Amino acid sequence: MAVNNMASSMIRPFVVEQGRQIPVQCPEIPEPAVYSCPDCGTLTVFCRAKPGIIAKYLEHTPFEFVSDNFIVYVSDMTNCRFEQGGFFDMGIVIPVRYGDVYGGNYLFEYEDSEHGICAGRELWGYPKKYAAGTLEQKDGKIIATGTKRGVEIIRLELDLNAPPQKPFPQIQLKPHLQLHTIPAPDGPYIFSQRLLSRDTSADFQSKSRVEGAGSCVLRGVVRNPLDEFAPEEVYGAVYEVGDFNSSDDHGWAKVLATII
Repeated sequence: MAVNNMASSMIRPFVVEQGRQIPVQCPEIPEPAVYSCPDCGTLTVFCRAKPGIIAKYLEHTPFEFVSDNFIVYVSDMTNCRFEQGGFFDMGIVIPVRYGDVYGGNYLFEYEDSEHGICAGRELWGYPKKYAAGTLEQKDGKIIATGTKRGVEIIRLELDLNAPPQKPFPQIQLKPHLQLHTIPAPDGPYIFSQRLLSRDTSADFQSKSRVEGAGSCVLRGVVRNPLDEFAPEEVYGAVYEVGDFNSSDDHGWAKVLATII
């Protein structure tokens, strides 16, 4: 009978941990949260939203509106050096401002692994949910998708044989500015909420980058209204491959403010 390689590599007896994520005796996220992903490929499409949509999603946040421009991306992180393996990561990032700090807010984000979702959401407030991803090159195009509940909620394409439709807008999307929100256990209110800043870009090593005409199709499913961000305009697309690192120096977040 075949034996799962990961199961066969587990060390016995297991050392019970004293973790800071549930389950504390055996958290899904290894500590410290330092990891890398060589040859990470990311397809990004630069878009402009319908006027008022981004502002609508910022109404109940401490962030201020910057512009209607945003990006949609799909990253192939299947080479990620987690104990449990790699994953796909995808989502929508919008530019925001908090005081004199400008950065990018992950408004929607999806991954296809339990550990990836837990790490980003519990530690740093990324709004991760589950969706399956794909990324491939065929017929002169690079195509990436995200599928949730049987619906293709994200479909991105880069045409390698055509230039970008327009010059890319200047959008400051780093550092990542996220609301780390903890719900109250004894009633329908927020127990704590902190505004975090995180930027791993200093540890990223780019290997290749191509630009071309882009397309972006967004669809919604229950409690995932991505269709509201169906772009009014697409500027173009970028496909970049590089070595991603979340190091001890730059992988942790900084607390900019305690909201609640």
